Amino acid sequence: MSETILNDAHRLIKEAQISSGKIRVQKLAGDASLRRYYRVWSGEESFVLMLTEPFEPQRFDFLLVRNHLEQAGVPVPRLLNVDGQKGALLLEDLGDRTMLHRLGELEDPEAEERLFAQALELL
Repeated sequence: MSETILNDAHRLIKEAQISSGKIRVQKLAGDASLRRYYRVWSGEESFVLMLTEPFEPQRFDFLLVRNHLEQAGVPVPRLLNVDGQKGALLLEDLGDRTMLHRLGELEDPEAEERLFAQALELL
């Protein structure tokens, strides 16, 4: 893993005063954007580090949407630290389970409908 990524992760965690310990980083699957995602462990705690191009926090679409959803009561990852000049955000790690995983565990069509209804209600 790049030493720059380790240094950025360590600095963001230290600045947020949320954990201490040896830093470990694992690259996560990204989406179709320029963003890169990493799971960062500091001791036993894990966080998500999102890296992108430098941005102005007050005008960054990701933060605008995230904050709007939070204000509307939609569960979103906590924002732990931001460095717009470096294009870095430190977020709460919500884990790897997706709705698709949960749907794959269900055998009852009514349970699937309830899960979709909950998702739509949140949105």
